[in-house]
Amino acid sequence: MDRPHLSNHPLFLAPSGRWTADGWYVEQGGIPIPCGGTLILGEDEQGWAMELDLHLMLVGQQNLSVNIVTEFEPWDEGDLDTLWAADMTAVGGLVGRMSVVGDAILSSGVSADGSVSLQECFLWAEDDTYELRGLLTRQGEVMGRWTLTLENEDDSSLS
Repeated sequence: MDRPHLSNHPLFLAPSGRWTADGWYVEQGGIPIPCGGTLILGEDEQGWAMELDLHLMLVGQQNLSVNIVTEFEPWDEGDLDTLWAADMTAVGGLVGRMSVVGDAILSSGVSADGSVSLQECFLWAEDDTYELRGLLTRQGEVMGRWTLTLENEDDSSLS
């Protein structure tokens, strides 16, 4: 990748826009919970959108599903930043900024009342893989943190 920007980052170049997510979610009490799901990115006339369906695999209980739908403001070729709005299960609406920093995409957001904040880092690991790290807080207290590996479902290399 030459000078990285939103339009040439592999996250946005996958032909199908489908990424499998596999990793761990760590709840408030520090208990790691295995999780997996799908992240889908797509572009239409209104811009880019991303949906993450994540399933927390609870022991002795029904799996818990988390859904996050994010819409991005349109960007031009070469842009390093864009604004976004998201709706997250159990948290509600968040708004934020996504920024390219070399081989990483950093994202941070906050709820309308400022009580909930989200921090994420999508690190391009290799051809068709990103490592995603995230942290969600409410009034300064950690609600959850996660580590996910995102693998592109397409057969072709993106780099």
